[in-house]
Amino acid sequence: MERHPKLMAFDDAAGREGFKLMFLLRLAPVNYSLLCYILSVSSAKFRPYALACLGMFPGNISTVYFGFTARHVTEVASHQTSTNWVKEVSIYAGLGFAILASAVVARIAMRAVRRMQDPPSSDPQTDTTA
Repeated sequence: MERHPKLMAFDDAAGREGFKLMFLLRLAPVNYSLLCYILSVSSAKFRPYALACLGMFPGNISTVYFGFTARHVTEVASHQTSTNWVKEVSIYAGLGFAILASAVVARIAMRAVRRMQDPPSSDPQTDTTA
């Protein structure tokens, strides 16, 4: 891994920030299988890894809601179900909210992950060792 500085930075962040990094990665739109492989060879510990799997629930709930909405739209389009406007508005507003929430959470999570992977910069103005 020494030949790949980004993987080394990730490994270092997984060792230092364990739970926080893994939880944020579970919230982000990252392939879970790939993430599991990468974390298995990193310095991440098992307990924080297992606890961070709770971060998968929001994404799974959003996926189920997207599927429900798609099925509902299909049923309405084929006239298999009767609807009222309150139900329609609540379903589509919920879909919009789920999309917006997913995008915001993913953006925040990816920003935090990038901050964790960046090596600390030595700024001469803030360096107090001199």
